[in-house]
Amino acid sequence: MKTNISIDLNDQQRSHLAGVFHGKASKKMISRKELNDLMQLMVNDLLNLDVGAPREVVTERISREGFSYRFNDVEVSEEQYEGGIQAWLGVEA
Repeated sequence: MKTNISIDLNDQQRSHLAGVFHGKASKKMISRKELNDLMQLMVNDLLNLDVGAPREVVTERISREGFSYRFNDVEVSEEQYEGGIQAWLGVEA
């Protein structure tokens, strides 16, 4: 399922999120694609939680480590991530 979620951000918020995404302070603002990747990571973290578990701060890892591309908890390059998990696993789609 694809979603279309509207998020209103000002320039200061976009700059802050760029720092979270890249793991360092920057004046550069986060792009739409980077924001989409960041949101996908947050959704994946939420999906990995047990339904009966108490609420946890799932963004703590993101703010501590910055954004990274992962398949099965293995960090991969952006190019590998863009190729998809089937390509990474060496499985024909």
